[in-house]
Amino acid sequence: MDVDEYRKYRDEIDDNRFGGTGFILAIVGFFGIASIICGILAIVFGAVQIKKESNPIAKASIALGIADIVLRLITFAVIALILIKKFS
Repeated sequence: MDVDEYRKYRDEIDDNRFGGTGFILAIVGFFGIASIICGILAIVFGAVQIKKESNPIAKASIALGIADIVLRLITFAVIALILIKKFS
């Protein structure tokens, strides 16, 4: 591999790094405690990637980031309702 091929390959990897990072954060958010933070970061990284160059991974990171936030808020609401009902 010569220098020009390496630079082209390196630039392709650098161009897609934000979408992949957002996707990984969205997956981690489903299983982690900090899912709202991971969801927000996944949305931000996906949006940055789409602004550079749209790809399916970036769109998936945005969708999964939104799902992270919504599911965690629903979970918190259900737990709060259960606790309110139990202690009132």
